Amino acid sequence: MSEDEMRAIAQRVADLRREAGMSYQELADATGLSKSTLQRYETGDIKNIPLSKLKSLASALNVSPAELMGWEDAELSENDLFRNRMQAEYGVLFDLIDKASDHQRELVEDLLRAFIAKDEE
Repeated sequence: MSEDEMRAIAQRVADLRREAGMSYQELADATGLSKSTLQRYETGDIKNIPLSKLKSLASALNVSPAELMGWEDAELSENDLFRNRMQAEYGVLFDLIDKASDHQRELVEDLLRAFIAKDEE
């Protein structure tokens, strides 16, 4: 990844943190990263942010990792964009669903369909 790309990611992290009204400490608490590490990411003192940390940052900032990376949303379908947003906001739920058996996923789908049908009444 080029230095310009890393600088752009660092700027997006800073912008998103400010837009969310989060302090460094609040973002540190949400990600498990130290406050000083976050500051060094945003200032560019740390030139390489590990992918696992990018995922954690994206989740805490309620964006998809793709958005944090600055990848073009135009290349993604509406379903992909929705799934990315949901993954960022409800990552734990997606992780659990991914671990569920086919039968368990069917039960979850049936439950969600029942909730939707009830709302449409």
